[in-house]
Amino acid sequence: MKQALEDANVDLENMPLGKLDYDQILEGYSVLKEVEQILNDREREGKEGTADEKIALAKLQEACTRFFTIIPALAPAIIDSFDKLKKNLEMMDVLMDLEQQNALNSR
Repeated sequence: MKQALEDANVDLENMPLGKLDYDQILEGYSVLKEVEQILNDREREGKEGTADEKIALAKLQEACTRFFTIIPALAPAIIDSFDKLKKNLEMMDVLMDLEQQNALNSR
């Protein structure tokens, strides 16, 4: 799992395995849901011809800053596509699995 996190550019030096708690992981998921909504709105508004790319980008930047404050990464970047969102959601799934394993091991 450590390799999976390194592949996802998680900064293991600033976030050693087991240092994130359940609430932080849920908060990270919550921010990614906001990113998903912004991406969906941007896509819909683009089709309708009502998109304001500057506003969408500002919202994405703000949400991504919050996300990478919660979940340290080696190369934080704006999550501006559904592919990038998917990769970050997969990373969060790995983190949740690790947290659950740590919780079971500490019992």
